[in-house]
Amino acid sequence: MCPRVLLWHQQHPLQLISCHWMRRRKLKVCHLLATWVVFSSFLLQLSVHHASAKCHSRVPRACEAICINSETTTATTSSSSDGHGHEWKCELRIIVIMPSNTSIEASYPRVHPVLLKSEEYIRSQQIIPPSVAIRWIHYDDKCDQARATVSAMDGTGLECGHVILGPTCDLALAPVARIGRFINNAGVPVITGAGYTFDFVQRKTLCEDEFFMLIRTGSLSFKRIAFFMIDLLR
Repeated sequence: MCPRVLLWHQQHPLQLISCHWMRRRKLKVCHLLATWVVFSSFLLQLSVHHASAKCHSRVPRACEAICINSETTTATTSSSSDGHGHEWKCELRIIVIMPSNTSIEASYPRVHPVLLKSEEYIRSQQIIPPSVAIRWIHYDDKCDQARATVSAMDGTGLECGHVILGPTCDLALAPVARIGRFINNAGVPVITGAGYTFDFVQRKTLCEDEFFMLIRTGSLSFKRIAFFMIDLLR
């Protein structure tokens, strides 16, 4: 029997196609993918925070920055000095919206250990500054659209999250990916291993695009899988 694929829903046809390949490369691919997610989250937040093209403008909250002068916050994060007597506290808050039900492949209990392992690797390689803490904030959306939307709002509003990881169910992903461009002053990137249906693979380069802030970690979609099956049958 083929092993479970960590970052994909158990009912996705992609699992059937990639099963043999993933049997040999599962751990390596999952590790590299999770490392990419953590590192890209850091880079995306830096680029988004300083982006000139915004879907809407408002006065940014102090917590929207990764590094904040210690005089403006009391949060418990990593801290460093800039050499001028100013103490800075730096924390990257990643909102993880995934179901807790382990019968679903891309569930939080299955994915979280891989994310922690990738964070450990990034620390060991000094890819991001050691003064930047990473906090994983999980919300159980139960693959439900309403729960996922509320989770995104609470995570970015109450917790002041910088990046959203998930949702991993397409129905729950859609509303979160739509509102990502309007959250905070410059929008919040939404990174997911899901998003196989047609709308998720359309253009995402302009604010007018429906899923402007959505980033899919893979290039496959149901449309590509369908063409693959057609070519295979030929």
